[in-house]
Amino acid sequence: VIAKALRKGKAFHRAVVVVRAVSGIQSVRDLKGKTFAFVSPKSATGHIAPLATLKDAGITIDDLHHYEFIGNHEEVAKAVLNGDFEAGGLMEEVADSYTEKGLRILQVSPEIPEFNICANPSVDEKSMDAIRDALVSLDVSRGDDAKVLGSLGKDCTGFVAADESDYTIFKEKIRGIEAG
Repeated sequence: VIAKALRKGKAFHRAVVVVRAVSGIQSVRDLKGKTFAFVSPKSATGHIAPLATLKDAGITIDDLHHYEFIGNHEEVAKAVLNGDFEAGGLMEEVADSYTEKGLRILQVSPEIPEFNICANPSVDEKSMDAIRDALVSLDVSRGDDAKVLGSLGKDCTGFVAADESDYTIFKEKIRGIEAG
């Protein structure tokens, strides 16, 4: 791992498990036998982190009555609000934008590092340092740098150096899911 992106100045984001505000569901443990919406099987924030939250509460995917991957974070929020699913997993930032519309955050995940830049172990250290330095030096207040950062997403505001230890908690959560 060489660097991780900053989104709106933050080097991390979090996943949440949500329910409708009027739901009687009070804890993640209450989701056993319920319906659940995930974002995508490839989404750390919309699948892996919510699955780990369920597992931490003693719930496996098989304990859910029904689940689906429905595509994106906004769709999960809307599906839970519409009552299509009793709960869902999505990005905290999206969930926050729906709380006034009737969505309630049940649980928040540990911090998940933002998008990262990695190098193959065969890349020499001098090259990795040069790439890291170039990324970290990008400044959203400079025109050309803003264009580069903007090409990575409208909320990308820069990069910071990353270390393998930044990913320890997330790796442990993944191992926990794999273990059963």
